[in-house]
Amino acid sequence: VRMAVIRRRPEPIKEQVRTSRCVSLCSASVILLFSATLRHDADQGIVLPRRAVLSAGVITYPAVLPCSAAVKVPLSEVVLAAGQDLDRTDLSDYEDMRDDLERTAAFEAAIRKRVAAGGKEMTVLDIGTGPFALLAIMAARAGAKRVYAIEKSPSAASMARRTVKEAGFEHRVQIIEGDSTRVQLPEHVDLIVSETIGNIATGEGVVTTITDARKRFLKDGAVPQQQIIPTCCQTLIAPVSYKYHDMLRAKGKEFLRPFQLYSRSRDIEFLAEPQELERFDYTGPREYRVADLREVRELTFHVSQRAAEIGSLSGFACWPRVFVDDELTIDLQGKRSHWNYVVALATEQPLPLRSPAVVSLRIDRDVSEVPYRYTLKSFVTM
Repeated sequence: VRMAVIRRRPEPIKEQVRTSRCVSLCSASVILLFSATLRHDADQGIVLPRRAVLSAGVITYPAVLPCSAAVKVPLSEVVLAAGQDLDRTDLSDYEDMRDDLERTAAFEAAIRKRVAAGGKEMTVLDIGTGPFALLAIMAARAGAKRVYAIEKSPSAASMARRTVKEAGFEHRVQIIEGDSTRVQLPEHVDLIVSETIGNIATGEGVVTTITDARKRFLKDGAVPQQQIIPTCCQTLIAPVSYKYHDMLRAKGKEFLRPFQLYSRSRDIEFLAEPQELERFDYTGPREYRVADLREVRELTFHVSQRAAEIGSLSGFACWPRVFVDDELTIDLQGKRSHWNYVVALATEQPLPLRSPAVVSLRIDRDVSEVPYRYTLKSFVTM
């Protein structure tokens, strides 16, 4: 089918077809909120959305590329929307996070180093502790005098209390149920640890959560880089070709919604080097900055000649990168991880490429309120 698309006689660009699609972006504790879930054979690598979430948008599909010099082909406009619904929980999501060995080991190493440097009087806050209170217990084991662990989900908070008690730290770890931006602590703390990073890094509200926590909970006077773990998170993005694009198209447009792929999936081919979609610095000022909440970025991807010859453009893939401290970085690309690729198809059918091809992308990002929105507008010049 793909060869037929590539080789057939070029046609004039047809009138663009407008349609809409919507899917909801869930947090780590949430299941996907639409009924027509993307469930395919396991060997295709498609998984149900977990941490990150995807969403709604107006999609305009380009027609077949005409055979002429320097053609500019508009692609789909896609809106990825992220939010939280912590009334719904899925224990398997928390288990995946706990069992992500690279993530867990990196956070534990950073916590041990920071607590050891702080001494026996160290106080720690864990935001979004989850049912296993994983980072809170790490801090207690490392020697922190007191640990406060905030959890918004009532069911997760209840399980966290049992977990802490079973671990023998109920006298040093206090579970506080509620939204971290609304609760109060008995005292200011020396260190904040938090892992509320989605597949789209800021999709779980990390900007609001961390900025508020820096302002209200941290002690004054310390070096910012020594007061918070992790120190920074990014979302990376790159144009990709998706192996089963034609198969999804044959099943119907409802299957062209954004979806997620395992981090070790071989079903996408990267057509250019990834670039930064967004960055949030945990150690920045203790007040909101406009760039933290609303930002417009324009990126240009130069597709390699080899990629143009062997691949076609399907859309874009996004994924997070986490800077745990000044020595430890977590990048899921090609590795086993609980984080997934978010794939947004930007064409109804794979778009054949020819060299030289340049993909231009404009990203309008707004995380000032839920739902958080990431609008992707793009075109290809070749």
